[in-house]
Amino acid sequence: MFQAFSALNLFDMYHSSWFRIIIGLIALNLIICSLNRLPKTLNLFKAPTRADRSKPFEDLPAERKFSVKGEMDAVGERVANFLKKQYKRVEAKNSPKGNFYYGEKGRYSYFGVYLVHLSVLVILIGGIIGSFFGFEAYVNIAEGDTVDTVALRQRMTSKKLGFSVHCQKFIVEFYVYENNKRNKRLFT
Repeated sequence: MFQAFSALNLFDMYHSSWFRIIIGLIALNLIICSLNRLPKTLNLFKAPTRADRSKPFEDLPAERKFSVKGEMDAVGERVANFLKKQYKRVEAKNSPKGNFYYGEKGRYSYFGVYLVHLSVLVILIGGIIGSFFGFEAYVNIAEGDTVDTVALRQRMTSKKLGFSVHCQKFIVEFYVYENNKRNKRLFT
């Protein structure tokens, strides 16, 4: 079992070639999917706002419709001005039955998915860089001591950090649960 785990590099997966290949394939998949959808997203973003349906609001429930008394031109102008304050793009359609308005805002939200994809790519690239250039090490620092080297786990050699770490005070806290009440015991 040890030889199988060692051959698959399961004791150091982060630096194994199969881990790097999987991370690379995930990043490549994310890039290709994003580029594949980009033209459609750009078309949606650039599409003009239009109230061009032949029968807009035909199947709208009665509680979502309202009528306003007054001259159609004056009321239509007030509604258009109100909508222009609320929405960036407003399109009007006038017909003998009444005026119809189409308002839209938030066109940049189409690109939100690309921001999420970019953040995932940054994480994946960080994982690949860490896999090639990162190292796993440990250090024991006694209270009052300063160290600037660590012991590498794989090679059991020391590595100079380029900075130092100082331990001024060390406290261990243990939490004990008794009879559903949390009692804190402090050992120093």
